[in-house]
Amino acid sequence: MHRILLLIPFIALASSCSIGTPKHDIPVRSEYIDAGVEVGDTLDITTKDGEEKTIVVVNVGMDYIEGEEGKIEISTIQKIVKRSFTEPGHPCGANEPVGCSIPEVVLLLSEKYEEQAAKFHPACVTHDFCYRHGYATYGVDRDQCDATFLAEMKTSCGGMKGIGFLDLEQFSICRIAADQTHAVVRLKGEQHFRTTTSSVCEYDLSAP
Repeated sequence: MHRILLLIPFIALASSCSIGTPKHDIPVRSEYIDAGVEVGDTLDITTKDGEEKTIVVVNVGMDYIEGEEGKIEISTIQKIVKRSFTEPGHPCGANEPVGCSIPEVVLLLSEKYEEQAAKFHPACVTHDFCYRHGYATYGVDRDQCDATFLAEMKTSCGGMKGIGFLDLEQFSICRIAADQTHAVVRLKGEQHFRTTTSSVCEYDLSAP
C-alpha cells in the first residue's frame, strides 16, 4: 500500500511533464524531417485521410517515418508535430545558432523585450535565415527581411500563444516590444545582412 502511495506522485509528475512538453510543427518535407526528426522522438502525426497517430520514432528514411507499429509514408502525411523541450533541427541551420542574434543590444534598447522573447523566437529564427539566405534564395533585400520580422513578431502577440486579445495590457506590451526590437534591428543589423556570402536555402516554411 505504501509503495502504491509513493508511486502516485511520480505518476502524476510524469503525466504533467508529458502534458507540458512543448510542441513544434515540422513541415512535411523531406529536408525538414531529415533535420528535425530523430530516433526516439515522439511525434503526433495527422495523415491526409484524417487519421491521427502518436508514434515513437525508430527509424527515419528518405520517404518514410517508422514507428514501433510500422512505417508511415511521408507522401500520406498532412501534419507532423514533435514533442520536445528543444527546437527541432533546421535544414538551413548549419553550425551557426539561430534566434534573436543581438539580444544584448535589444535588451539595452527595449525594456520589454526579455519578457516577450519566447513569443518572438520563431520570428527571430526566420529573420536570421532571411539575413543569411534571403538574397540568394528569394532575391529579397534587408528591408524586406526586417518588414517580415516585424509582421511575424506582431502576429505572435495575438492568439492563444501570445495571450493577445485575452489580455489587452499584455497584447499592448508585446506590440510595443516588437516595435522596439524592430527599431534595434534597423539600427544595428545592416552589417549582418549577407549578399556576397549568401547561399541558396529554402528556409521559408511557407515555400512550396
